[in-house]
Amino acid sequence: MDQETAKTLFKEGCVLFLMEYPIGSEIGIDLQSWNVGEKFRGIKMIPPGMHFIYYSVSNKTGQIAPRTGFFVEVNPKEVIGMKWNALSEDFEYITSAEELEPLKTNLENLDPFLGPYPYDTYKRWISLSHRVSKTVVEKLEPLSKRITSVADLIPSKKFEQKHRHRNFQGETTAPAQTNIEPSEKSLSELATSEEFLLPEMHHRPGTNLRFSEIPTRRYPEGASSTEITQHSLDSTYVLEQLWSQWDNPNQLLGELQMAFLAFLVGQSYLGFEHWKQLILTISTSDRALLRNPDFFIEFLNDLYFQLSEVSEDFFVDIVSQDNFLVHSLRTLFSNIREINVVKKEKGSSLKKLRDKADKMVEHLQTRFNWDFQAEPEDESPVIVADL
Repeated sequence: MDQETAKTLFKEGCVLFLMEYPIGSEIGIDLQSWNVGEKFRGIKMIPPGMHFIYYSVSNKTGQIAPRTGFFVEVNPKEVIGMKWNALSEDFEYITSAEELEPLKTNLENLDPFLGPYPYDTYKRWISLSHRVSKTVVEKLEPLSKRITSVADLIPSKKFEQKHRHRNFQGETTAPAQTNIEPSEKSLSELATSEEFLLPEMHHRPGTNLRFSEIPTRRYPEGASSTEITQHSLDSTYVLEQLWSQWDNPNQLLGELQMAFLAFLVGQSYLGFEHWKQLILTISTSDRALLRNPDFFIEFLNDLYFQLSEVSEDFFVDIVSQDNFLVHSLRTLFSNIREINVVKKEKGSSLKKLRDKADKMVEHLQTRFNWDFQAEPEDESPVIVADL
């Protein structure tokens, strides 16, 4: 980047001050992270739009805490001040004018203490996040506004009450030591006791991502047995229920992007699980292909960029345990191929969808060596020999 461009970006871009952050800790924005030194005071030249800030603080012994992050939308020429709170081990916004004003008026002198935004990764970030709007973030982010790589779990009140009640009655929480061989009854009592000792855990209020709840009932109320069978094979009803939770269907793709970024950058397993469930639902929605082919074109576009961020080893080590992605996309591509483009309305969009699917198949076969033509063993016809 030449000096004139850098000057322009410094004047037009946002500056995010991250004061008093411990030396040696990790700080990141979007797809780039660093370990900070003594001079670090924040990040400059941030382009307007939605970004993800994340951090893993290092203690005096060099141990790194789990990653925490948050989405923030910035404006041109905006100056945002945040300061590290050692007690809460988190950043807090600087709201005092006495603290924030000197930072705003002294930008040029503070320039050497600010790290530049990584523009070499900016196009990739846009391709992964362009649907993650302020509306999407505010609806899905935790009430705490922090996405954590390690879930903050606490015992349920029901378990605590049960535990207190058992102890109050004087009952033991573990079987007594004896030299007698355990009988079926004693093993049953042991299992019950161990089950009692294991707490029922749930997220601390305000800390979990508030993703759209995917309906467990896959068919409308009052559906006949034949209709229930059809809905069990086609997820269109479930997908339409998810669409109805947004102002327009493409905002669900914003949720898909946010779930993927929560996993990719925020290291949240819940993000991965929701991304997986959305892909399963979208890929098995047959009738929806005809109703909204443009949605599926955009879905394949977004999925292309998401899979570009994942290495082959990722699928070998994690996903291939149940081959959910290959299985889901095989179903989607098969359904798309069966569309009769000539006889249907929206023929232009359907043809674009067919073309997009063909290119996606070719890309995935080349990159991951996935076979979308082979019939899975569990779906192949069973040949029964004559008796």
